[in-house]
Amino acid sequence: MSIVHAHPPASNANRWAADVLDRGQVKVRSGIMSNSSKSSNSQFVIVSSDEAKSEPYPYVYVNDDGSVRELHPSERIYLETSFSPFDGARPYTKDSYEVKDGWGSIAGYCHRIKLPADIQIQEAPVEDPSESLKNAHLAKEVKFAKENGWEVIENPDGSTTMRRRKS
Repeated sequence: MSIVHAHPPASNANRWAADVLDRGQVKVRSGIMSNSSKSSNSQFVIVSSDEAKSEPYPYVYVNDDGSVRELHPSERIYLETSFSPFDGARPYTKDSYEVKDGWGSIAGYCHRIKLPADIQIQEAPVEDPSESLKNAHLAKEVKFAKENGWEVIENPDGSTTMRRRKS
């Protein structure tokens, strides 16, 4: 297996991972890409196992309001997980503090060295932020379903069932 750790020039900063190199390697804007010559299943991680051991942790999270915080342990695991470059659930990392995503949000994971020097970094949240995001998303879906004529059933096991009401 070959591993490529690549950072393209600034002119390519908004491109995620596109350039296929000779010998079956893939160039990635950040992170580590591994590609076995016997398989077409390329995987990469944002934070390698060696980088994960460093203190402070190399990545932080930029909130919607521009404040910055340390990562919850579940977020660290997420950045250390192997992903296919074509996986829609792969982590989104910012090229710099100021970069906004396609929705105009400044929020996202950012390498610590790319923060402005005067930025204060808050402590990591005690509760897992991904759980509260899931709950907020579910609440929006339930509200939308109820407003649009769906029956919403909250099951004893904590799951939710939604079905269109019979007319």
